[in-house]
Formats: sequence, C-alpha cells, structure tokens
Amino acid sequence: MNNSGVLNTNKEQRLLLTTISKIGFFLLFIVFAVLVVIALFVSLNAPKPWSTNEISSWKCAGDDAQFNQNCGGVNLLDKSKKITLQLGAYEIFNQESRLEYYFNKKSSKKDIAFDGLVKFRYTLYGTNVLNQPNQKVEVSSLKLIEEKTIESKVHCPARSNKCDVGYISSELYLDYPIYIIELSIINENVKDIVSDLIFKASYVSTFYTIFELFWRLIFILFSCLCTCIYLWANRSIPQEKWSHEQKWTVVLLTFLIWENNPLYPYEFLMDNAFYLFVNSVIDTIFICFLMFYVLIMFDALRKPIRQRTSIRFYLPRGLLCGLLFSLILASFMYNKTRKIYSPTMTGSHDVFNVIISLGIMGLLIIYLFWLIFSIIRSFSEVRKLGSAGYRVQVYGIFTIFILLFYISLLLSVFFMGYRNNAAVSLTTIAFVNFYCMVLTILYLPSNVVDQKEERAKIVKLDDDEALELKVEDYDDEESHGDEVVIADDEN
Repeated sequence: MNNSGVLNTNKEQRLLLTTISKIGFFLLFIVFAVLVVIALFVSLNAPKPWSTNEISSWKCAGDDAQFNQNCGGVNLLDKSKKITLQLGAYEIFNQESRLEYYFNKKSSKKDIAFDGLVKFRYTLYGTNVLNQPNQKVEVSSLKLIEEKTIESKVHCPARSNKCDVGYISSELYLDYPIYIIELSIINENVKDIVSDLIFKASYVSTFYTIFELFWRLIFILFSCLCTCIYLWANRSIPQEKWSHEQKWTVVLLTFLIWENNPLYPYEFLMDNAFYLFVNSVIDTIFICFLMFYVLIMFDALRKPIRQRTSIRFYLPRGLLCGLLFSLILASFMYNKTRKIYSPTMTGSHDVFNVIISLGIMGLLIIYLFWLIFSIIRSFSEVRKLGSAGYRVQVYGIFTIFILLFYISLLLSVFFMGYRNNAAVSLTTIAFVNFYCMVLTILYLPSNVVDQKEERAKIVKLDDDEALELKVEDYDDEESHGDEVVIADDEN
C-alpha cells in the first residue's frame, strides 16, 4: 500500500468468463447450438460428394446368368480375356477417382453364402486423348503409370443377388484428364457362384468441390473476423497485462484460420503430394493444439499467475501434445499417400500401422486421465474462485461436451473416408469455427467488478495507527492459500 492509500496488485485482466450471468451463458450456448444446426441443415443439402458410373463387363441385354454370343462385352472369368476401361474425362475440380467392383450371383446360387478370392492384373495408363466407344486403344501412345497385381476377397451374402463391393484402385491426384485401365483375372475360385462382373467408377463431383470451396472461404473470412474483433477488443490493454487465457486464445484463432485451409484452391492448380502434406500438417497442428489449449486452460484455473507462466507449467503438457502431433501426422501421411491395393490386408497385419496406433492410443489415454484429473480438481476448488466458481463449472461441462462431440466428428470424417459424407465433413468445419467463436466471446476483457470483491478491497484505516500490508502469493502445492498479513507499525 502506498502513501495515498492505493493498493497495487499484479492481477491479470478480468475476463467475461468470470463475470457473465447465467442468462448470458444460456443465450451464448443457444446461439452456438442454433448455428451448428443451421450448418448441419445446409450440409445435408449440399451436393453429393461422389459421382458414380457402373460398367458391366458382360454388357448383356438381359439378366442372363451365362455369358453368350448376344453379350457385347468380355467374360473375365475366362482367364485369357481382359477388359479395357476408360475413365474420364476429368475436370480440374474432380479431385479423386476410385475403381471398385462387385459380382452378380447366379440366380441358382442366390440363397448361398460364399467367400472367395480373386486376383486382378491391373495396368494404369494416362492420356489427354478421349477415345470413342468401341475404339481400339493403342497402348504405345499412352503413358504407363503403374502395373500391379491386386488381391481381393469376395464375399457373397445369402439371399442376395449381388456380392459385396470390393476395392481395386484410387487416384488421389488426377494428373491426366483420361485414364485407361486394363484388367484381367489371373486367379479366382468364385466361377461357380458368380456371373457378371460390374465395375463402379467414382470421382469427386465438380459441384461438391465448388460448394466446399465457398464453404471454406466463408469460414476463412469468419475466423479472420473473429480474430480481428478479439484483437480490437483488447487494443487498449498492454500485451504484458493480457491474461493467460487471452494470449493463448489469439494463438488458437490464428491456427483456426489455417485450419480452414486458405491453400485449398491450390490443390486443383498443382496436383502433387506437397499440398496433401501441408493439409495433414495443418490438421494435425490444430487438433493437437486444441487439446493442449483445453488442458492448460483447466490446469491454469487452480494455479497462481507465477506458476502458469513458467516453462515448467507448459513443458510436460507441450511434450505430450508434441508426441501426439508426431504420431498422428505420421499416421495421416502413411495412410493418405499409400495406395492400398489389397483389402485382404487389415490394420492388424500392417506392422507400421499397429505401432503408430498403439502409440496414439497410449498417449490419448494419458491425455484423458490428465484432463479428467484437471477438471475434477478445478471443480473441487471452485470455492477458491469465489463468485466465478459456478461459471467455471458451466464452462467445464460445456467444454467436455464439445470435445466429445468434436472427437466423434473427427472419427467419422477419417474412418468414413475422404469426403464420403458431406454432412459430417462440412459440419465439422463449421462446428470448430463456432466453438472458437464462443471462446472468443468468453475471453473478451470485462470491466464488471463483483460487489463482494469490491467490498473486500476496502480497508478502513485508523488515523492514529499506521498499518503495514503484506500480500503473499498463493501456491496450492507449497502453501495453504493466499495470505494477507496486516501488522501494526509501532514506532
């Protein structure tokens, strides 16, 4: 206390999170939920990601169970035969193509379940020339891309006219507008069960790509707007006075802008693995930083300012999330760039995938235990936070719900395949942007002062007596709490 009777402290900037009313919390969460529902509704009405065309190898006029002279195609069950497929013409916005297949079952074998194995000899060519139907293709004029032997399991369920769909190949980047594929069967044990072989050629549609392009552009602008508003609201506060939460929220908003992928249009202009790597790095950084952000926010609630700004506070948490970043990025790049030609190989047979998956699972378990411990400790010590205690509880419950839902969306996106489901993929982008909007609002500076806290600052002094005021820092690991010591100065 100085001679003028003013008490100087080094407390951090008060945030809206600690002063917002219950009604304010309720309205903010309602707005968040409404925005997510609107985004989901728009996503459900988005163009379908995939356009699919089915090609019969037999090309028979009817559902004949036997290949005959009236069929205009090729019977690939005859090992001496091969079929030539032309895929395209692809445009600049057609991002990825797939080739799948399934067998029709013979009508007499409809009620029989069967499992078999088939091997394809697969040759892929690229060209810029579109061939007319039934035109003979000169292989010498084509660019040979790759030649493989593909092994695939065939499962034919009972009481069905069709076998399950099997995977043949995919092209992540379309370097040529036209692809020519030569296929022949070199080994099979399903001849007595199946009949016609149907190919399914799929590619990401132009309409969906353009829709996603504008969708991402909207949220790039949205995240930039949130960042600018947040910085403008804190413009009058010196950066050294910014709170722990304010500093990290700015970093989170910066990563959010990159998560919305400003480089997305370049994927169509330059078809190469560089942008695939960049996107994987950005996705991984944002996911791991969001986990780091949530962890330090709850850990900091029960830490004094001196501890929450020390390297010892951030180092173990950063190390955990850094290890997660390395393993998740390795998993992304390994699975996105590797063309899996054998569906018979499951994850348990891939040694590298097993090691990476076990490492990620182990680190996630450690993270979840750490986060749950931090949340429980924060809830158990809300009394030390005074009137802000219930706000911390509400915020904690909201954060747990958000994390669980966000993880569910991420799992759906990654395990359902690349843009297989437009609603899930687009809603995930909107969801994380609206969540960061909520954080931006909650961590805005607030000038509202709690009445109880204001009354506690008033110290009545006796004119005939001088007092010495000593404030000791609170450290829940080393002391029993904040101590204010007032001693008589007897002179």
